Amino acid sequence: NTHFSPRFSFSYKISKRTSLDAAVGVFYQHLPLILLLQNESHKNLKDPVAYHFVLGLRHLLTENTRLTLEIYDKKYDHFPLDSSQPSLFIFDELFYGSFFTNHESLVDNGKARSYGIEFMIQKKLSEKLYGLISTSYSRARYRDLDGKWWNRVYDSRFILSMEGGYKLNKYWEFGLKLNYAGGVPYTPFDI
Repeated sequence: NTHFSPRFSFSYKISKRTSLDAAVGVFYQHLPLILLLQNESHKNLKDPVAYHFVLGLRHLLTENTRLTLEIYDKKYDHFPLDSSQPSLFIFDELFYGSFFTNHESLVDNGKARSYGIEFMIQKKLSEKLYGLISTSYSRARYRDLDGKWWNRVYDSRFILSMEGGYKLNKYWEFGLKLNYAGGVPYTPFDI
C-alpha cells in the first residue's frame, strides 16, 4: 500500500533560554505478513494509522542544564481485531509470546489511544558531572469490537528514571542508574 503521511513541526523561541515546540503527524504501519497470509480476505485490511500530537516546552536552567516538559496524544485507527475474540488486541500478542496466533477472520476497525506527559531535567557533561532525571505519566488503551475500552499491555502509567555519573579522568568513570515503572495491567486472581 502507498500512503500520504503529512507531518508538521515548529519551534518558537519565547526567550533566549526558552522555546515552545509542537509537532503533528500521520504515521502508517504496514500489517505484518504473517497476519495477511493467514486468510485470503486479510489482504483487504486497511493499514493501521496513527495521528500524533506533541507539545513541548524547553528551558535552559544553566548553560549545561535543560528542563523539558512535553505532552502528547496519539490516536490510532484500523487496527486488526478478531471477531471470534472481540476483546483481544492482536498487536499486543507479541508481548505475550513474540508471535501472532492464527486468526480466521480479522476486521480493521480497531481503535487505540496513547497519551501522557513527561518532565525531564538533563545536565550535560561539564566539570566531570552529568545526569538525567525524567518522570512520565501515560495511558495506553484500546477499544474492542464490543466498544469497551481496555488497558494495553504497555500501559505502565508511571515511570521514573534517574541516571548520572562522575568522570574522574579519561580512564575512570562512575555511574548510577535507577528506574521505577508502575507495571503492566493484569487480571488479579479471585482466590
